[in-house]
Amino acid sequence: MEKSPLSPPGYCLYKGTTRDRRLLVDFLERTYHSLFPELCDFPHLEQTVESYFSWRSPLWWVVPETTQGNFNHNDHDSPFSPREDPLGLMAQISPTIGPADGFNQTNSAEKITRPQPIAGLWLGNAIDQVTGDRHGHIFMLYVEPAHRRRGIATALMEQAQQWGQQRGDRLIALQVFSHNQGAMKLYEKFGFIPHALVMQKSLI
Repeated sequence: MEKSPLSPPGYCLYKGTTRDRRLLVDFLERTYHSLFPELCDFPHLEQTVESYFSWRSPLWWVVPETTQGNFNHNDHDSPFSPREDPLGLMAQISPTIGPADGFNQTNSAEKITRPQPIAGLWLGNAIDQVTGDRHGHIFMLYVEPAHRRRGIATALMEQAQQWGQQRGDRLIALQVFSHNQGAMKLYEKFGFIPHALVMQKSLI
């Protein structure tokens, strides 16, 4: 994996690929379970990912650093050589290619095992309904409870802002549940301010 310079101490922040679809669903489920522990199932999240996740809506993951050292994320994920795909674009849009006939499956077990992500960030696009301008949107930011208060959420927020700035966005937005006070304090720290209010009424 290519470690981002924004990685917090003791962790590696790296960009994911479209092959991380199942992992994204899992992290969305963790997010909603932490916010609504009384609910046991969120089957609609798979459809959400199916509808909105693509190479245009990038992912970033955070894993603990290990004594084994870093490996190159693209070397494991892309079946294309740097000469064939110098920008790494095909790794973002190509389907997973299985092992060729005769490939020694034993060799794959000898590769360094990836540490499992403990935090994730999903970004995408939204349209300002007042101006009609496209802007960046934070769809998900989640950190496992055991790894919180270690600068990980801050690093992910900085990564989100950098992504938006690099592509010329004038603003970035997100939605947060009103009872998620910890997240609201983080966003306010980064200069986010309320822009709209969603109001609901039960009809049952």
